[in-house]
Amino acid sequence: METAWQNRRTCSSLCEECPGCDSPYPLGGLGDPDSDLMLLAQEPAYNVDEDTVELRMPWQEAKETMEENRRQSMNPLWRQMTVVSEAVGLRPTDLYFTNLAKCNDRKSSWQARFDQCRGYFLRELETVSPEVILLYGRDVIDAVLDMWGLEPPDKISEVHAQRKEVPGRTLVPLYHWAYAARSGWINRYNQEVAQVVKAAFSE
Repeated sequence: METAWQNRRTCSSLCEECPGCDSPYPLGGLGDPDSDLMLLAQEPAYNVDEDTVELRMPWQEAKETMEENRRQSMNPLWRQMTVVSEAVGLRPTDLYFTNLAKCNDRKSSWQARFDQCRGYFLRELETVSPEVILLYGRDVIDAVLDMWGLEPPDKISEVHAQRKEVPGRTLVPLYHWAYAARSGWINRYNQEVAQVVKAAFSE
């Protein structure tokens, strides 16, 4: 993520001509880069009460600020990281969270931004090398399954909270936590997530 941060500041390398270059800043790479458990979402939501991240910051300062901004009990990402970490006896900061598309200008297509960011994610995947990857939402599920040559499902319900073993990894497709919250079943959703994560690390 440090490379993505530096390139976004100058709109160079993989960030050159990216439609996401009008976004506030790249968001991802939070938590422990040595974690065995990665949470993977589609794109930044920038949903914090007071966002104090500035693109002019050096990467390490920006990373610490992003993590502090989201380390709030009511922040949706933090709540999800808490659910996942408690299932396996860890702290939220022991996990690794990132987005497939590092930026979100809220105007351009997600696919166009992910096409630019694909190289960043592949580098993250190699560096972090997680045993288990939680895939949140339709676009993430389709994109990552395609990377491993797997057929995307017709409906998320066909694969939700069901582990898929690929060489060196366990993939866990999931509805996005925001969808579960909007649909009124977040408590059951959190139980399902906790169960599948616990099972993935107990075998």
